[in-house]
Amino acid sequence: MPAPISAVIATRDAAQTLPGCAAALIEGLSEGLLRELVVSDGGSSDATLAIAAALGAVVVEGAGADREARLARGVAAARGAWLLILPPEIRLPPGWSALAEAHMAAAPGQAGYFARAGRGAVAALADRWPRRFVPSCADRALLLPRDGLPAPGRRVRAIPMRAA
Repeated sequence: MPAPISAVIATRDAAQTLPGCAAALIEGLSEGLLRELVVSDGGSSDATLAIAAALGAVVVEGAGADREARLARGVAAARGAWLLILPPEIRLPPGWSALAEAHMAAAPGQAGYFARAGRGAVAALADRWPRRFVPSCADRALLLPRDGLPAPGRRVRAIPMRAA
C-alpha cells in the first residue's frame, strides 16, 4: 500500500526557504507516511526549480502565478489519499508525523492543521479556508483528505493537531 500523504508546496522564488521546509518532511518518509513531494511553482527567477528537482519533487509549472492557481495545480498533480499543503516558509516540528498519523486514524474525514512554531502551542483557531485551496493564513500546514477537498467557494473546518 502506498504511503498516504502527498506534500504540496506552492512556490515562487522560494530558494531560501524550500530546503528547510523539505528537510522537515524527511521524518514522514522514514515513517512511511509521505508518498511524494509536489512543488507547484509560479514563475520563480531564483534556484527554486533546481532545488525542487534535486529533492526529487514532482515539479508542476503553469499559467497563473497566484497562490490559488499554484495550489490547484499542485493538488491536481498529487496522488496521495491525504494532502499536506504547506507554504515553503513552514518547517514542521519534530514529531509531526506521529501527530498526522494519529489525526488520520482518529478523524479520517476531518482536515487538521499545524501552526507555525513560535506562536504558542497552537495558534488561535483561524480554521477556515476562505477560497478553494488557500489556507486562511500563511503560517499553517494543512492536512486534509483528498475526498474532503472543498468545492469552490466552500469552507472547511480544520482542527489543530497537537500532542495529547
